Amino acid sequence: MLQFSNIYGMFFVKRSFVRGSLLSMATLLFYIWVSIPVVHAADFSVNPPLFDMSLGPRDLLEQTITIENISTKQLRLYPVVNEVLMNAGGTIEKFQPPVDVDTTVSVTSWLEISRGRIEIAPGDTFTIPLTVRIHPDAKPGEYHAFVSFAEASNKPQAHEKALRGQTLGSVVSIRIGEGLTERLQLQKFTVPRFVFTHGTTSFSYTIQNTGGLESAPFGEVIFYSSNGNEVAAVPVHENRSVIAVGEAVTMPALVPELPLGKYKALFTLRYGNNDISQLNDTSFFYVIPLMLLIILFGAILLVTALTVWLLHRRMPVVDISDEPQSVAMYHSTEQSDSLDHDVDLRPEPKPKKKPVKKAAASSAAKHTMQQAKKTSRKNSRTTS
Repeated sequence: MLQFSNIYGMFFVKRSFVRGSLLSMATLLFYIWVSIPVVHAADFSVNPPLFDMSLGPRDLLEQTITIENISTKQLRLYPVVNEVLMNAGGTIEKFQPPVDVDTTVSVTSWLEISRGRIEIAPGDTFTIPLTVRIHPDAKPGEYHAFVSFAEASNKPQAHEKALRGQTLGSVVSIRIGEGLTERLQLQKFTVPRFVFTHGTTSFSYTIQNTGGLESAPFGEVIFYSSNGNEVAAVPVHENRSVIAVGEAVTMPALVPELPLGKYKALFTLRYGNNDISQLNDTSFFYVIPLMLLIILFGAILLVTALTVWLLHRRMPVVDISDEPQSVAMYHSTEQSDSLDHDVDLRPEPKPKKKPVKKAAASSAAKHTMQQAKKTSRKNSRTTS
């Protein structure tokens, strides 16, 4: 009996150990399955995967991200920007949810990108601009953000996928140094509103070095027609002359020969040795060739003179000299009907004098006699 109980106890211990091992393994597999996000085959690609830049306060940098649909279905993507923590190996360690923080150290507030839905047909590519605008009071340090693109039906789902790491995108790494930085500012870029002559009309631009290092920029001005087609390009600051710290320079350049029409001038200036930054500005103007303007003005004068001459020929000639002129007059023996506009030149007849009536004095005498008779009648009645 003792032997059987020992054997049963050993069997119970072994069976409990096996159960515990299986339970632990199942728990471990479940944890791994929950912890690791489900990654499907990518339906699109994002380039470049990394932006690595060293900038300073107030710096502005324009970049682009290209998305290619490598699937056979229509893609609907939402851009999501999150601040991330990077480990020593250069991989994303943790996603930081968007919160209201100090903008001097918030890298997500420095990135400007459209957050609207993107639709890409199968096999097509889509380019989205990304602007990096460093805060004027940005603190030195390293900052990392992940600009991801999530395939979802709405923005909340896209944000959830981004925080779970189920998206593709570009990592933006920005280093703000404590030392001096190279920084230029475009103060003015002007092109005359109307360009009449070629080879003599010039545009100008003014650049000021607001950084802590001298700079040697270079760039170009690209001219576009009203249809958006590039028609000409003029290099600016081609010799890459050095602009000292705090110095402001104004440089002129000639407008190229262009036909009649409206144009857009896109100014682009690049500077920096390792990390290239650029300045941009746009101006619109009209080209009216001087010879065409002269011909048009001459045609207007000719048409005006010809019109005046024709009108003068059709008008009657009136002699306005001081010498006496003979005027023909006609007399009719018949009397015509009187009209309102007729003028009667005959003298007016004198009014007839009215006869003076002599009955005025006699009427007064008659009245006096009647009064006397009435008085005598009253006296006789009283006596009787």
